Amino acid sequence: MAVDTVSVLPTIASIEVGGTRQLTATVTPSNATNKAVTWSTSTPLVATVSSSGLVNGVSAGTANITVTTDDGNKTAVCVVTVTTSGGGSGNVILWYGKGNIYEAVPGDNNDVKKYDSTDFDNNHFPTNAFLIDSTTGEFWYESNTSPAAWYKVVAGASNDVELFSASDIDACTKTQWLVLNNHLCYVTNDGSGHPTVYQVISKAADSVLYGPGDFDNNAALNGGMQLYSVDGNLYYVFWPGDGYIYKMIKGGTDQQVYTIYPLESSDVDTGASASTYYGNLRAVSGELWHNESYTGVDLWRIVKGTLNDIQVFTQTADFDGQIVDHWELGNPVLKKANETPLTAVALFGEVK
Repeated sequence: MAVDTVSVLPTIASIEVGGTRQLTATVTPSNATNKAVTWSTSTPLVATVSSSGLVNGVSAGTANITVTTDDGNKTAVCVVTVTTSGGGSGNVILWYGKGNIYEAVPGDNNDVKKYDSTDFDNNHFPTNAFLIDSTTGEFWYESNTSPAAWYKVVAGASNDVELFSASDIDACTKTQWLVLNNHLCYVTNDGSGHPTVYQVISKAADSVLYGPGDFDNNAALNGGMQLYSVDGNLYYVFWPGDGYIYKMIKGGTDQQVYTIYPLESSDVDTGASASTYYGNLRAVSGELWHNESYTGVDLWRIVKGTLNDIQVFTQTADFDGQIVDHWELGNPVLKKANETPLTAVALFGEVK
């Protein structure tokens, strides 16, 4: 049986210098006599490809990776964009772990430990992992007491700074914690998918920042869906059948900034499944990232438009064998104390 066609997946891919991406060729019909294929690259100085379709990023640029059938010379092409570390932006640091906190560095056996579990004086393995205040670069966490207090991590033993005592935090069922405009906040839910966002106030009743009426699309919100803050603004996912990401506009009309479903028009090119909508979005310094799936920690930077997202870290190659219980994004400008945070960054086509 002669070969009719060959196809390749993905047809567009992005990797970093030194990174890899496996391409898959499918020959039809499935019962073709000779299904052997050959892989080739248009620009070996940018990307090479092995005999099994494994692409390796060599230098920044674009290369066409072609698969050709031995029978009939049928071809298919994947366009590969190779970027420098961190997707070429340099705006974001990935921190991961739970107790032991690491800065992820592309490649194996080179990640940098920032905190040991013993640095978390009041909870060595915090249930809520950690939050990062994007305006200061500080790491915050919840104690293991009941009721719990919140602390700022300081390296070393018995020196963490209490931000809020247990008595400062109103008693209620909380579905999420987040940092918004340098304030510790939490989310409650009325059981019908209508969230309320509170700011913790020391020695006073906690303050409502956003109520159910502030979410223009609140009827479609689900209690398990995560809100997230970016540069002082709050974002959420709206799921009426198709999927969208909205920016909260208090007292105004919420702004649609991304499409995440249906797939053919999605700005989220890879892993646009329930995992994308239920808490696996993070954003800082004008970038939005997501997990590829519930179980994997292949991380992608979302680029508005289809088939153009950038894979920044991979589960198998970049986490040095560590278990990624939790991940957050940080601003590299804030790695050192007393440095000034970024003040004007482009996000979703806007300038803050």
